[in-house]
Amino acid sequence: MGKRDNYNDKYYPGGCVFKTWDDAKDYLDKNKLNNYSIFGVLADWENDTETNIDEEYHNLLKDSQLVLI
Repeated sequence: MGKRDNYNDKYYPGGCVFKTWDDAKDYLDKNKLNNYSIFGVLADWENDTETNIDEEYHNLLKDSQLVLI
């Protein structure tokens, strides 16, 4: 899901996205997030995401289709 100014009465910065599968896997391993899965997203890294200054990932700006990889 992409960025929302008001989602359930709160700001939502957009879903967490990584540039590569390896980046996502490293993040999950480092943070011991064993119950998460990695999916592809049909989005353009430069135009459809923005840097999250507090995290290693970008946030998704618009709703985008998930792809099983």
